[in-house]
Amino acid sequence: MKKIEVNKSGERLDVYLTSELKVTRSFVKKRIDEGKVLVNDIIQKSGYIVKVNDIILFDDKVEEINLTPSYKELEIIYEDEYLAVINKDKNVIVHPSKSYNGETLVNILLGNLKSLSSINGVIRPGIVHRLDKDTSGLLIVAKEDNTHRLLSLMLKDHLIKREYIALIDGHLKYKTGTIELPIKRDDNNRLKMSINKNGKKSTTNYEVIESFLNTDLVKVNLETGRTHQIRVHFSYLGYPVYGDKLYNKDNKLEEGQYLCAHKLEFVHPVTNKNMIFEVPLPKYFLNKLEELRKINN
Repeated sequence: MKKIEVNKSGERLDVYLTSELKVTRSFVKKRIDEGKVLVNDIIQKSGYIVKVNDIILFDDKVEEINLTPSYKELEIIYEDEYLAVINKDKNVIVHPSKSYNGETLVNILLGNLKSLSSINGVIRPGIVHRLDKDTSGLLIVAKEDNTHRLLSLMLKDHLIKREYIALIDGHLKYKTGTIELPIKRDDNNRLKMSINKNGKKSTTNYEVIESFLNTDLVKVNLETGRTHQIRVHFSYLGYPVYGDKLYNKDNKLEEGQYLCAHKLEFVHPVTNKNMIFEVPLPKYFLNKLEELRKINN
């Protein structure tokens, strides 16, 4: 338990702690939401405005969790002393949690990279952003703390371009478009996200690149990075991601959803070089497209 005596007034609790502890705001907010932060012995929300002489107790203790390095093969697309770009396989959970303590991408990173940032807590070393378990594709991993902080700011300011390829059920009315619908966690099912007027602003741009008998193949660019954003946006409009077991009631395929983070573009936060990475669709995805093309013909 860390004890912090506030020495300046006027900042939100989450902003103040992010600066003082030199960790990410998402990590701080998660601890606050879990009731692991006390101000003058009272649980406060992220928006609480701190005052001089407030005493903050920040519980940074992490439950024992599986952090054993795994030496399973990892596809590293790019690596330098500051960061790595990796191609995550389908069916790999990014980091351990209370509900899952098996092998994750974190274990594989620990076994394949010599260093990882510590800024996002013990159970998320190097993790700057995430992909769902059933989503394959590109992820940026931070190898040291300053790079992690810079990448987090770039994500917040929408300076990292992320492009996905998705197969969706049905045919979209317009071949190109922008979906702007606020997203928050579902009130009735904590595993799901939902469209809600009180949610966070969420923007998804799409373009149909191929159409089949009952499905569209779409290229998707995210302006924001909410949890399950692509899946929630298309599902709400009536065009859920093909095979999505959570949001597609009529199409829970055994192999899961057809969604791949296939392209990343950003300026390297340290070297200032323009970085562009692109990976081909995984084999299971290509096989499905070949099958659909045969039906079309």
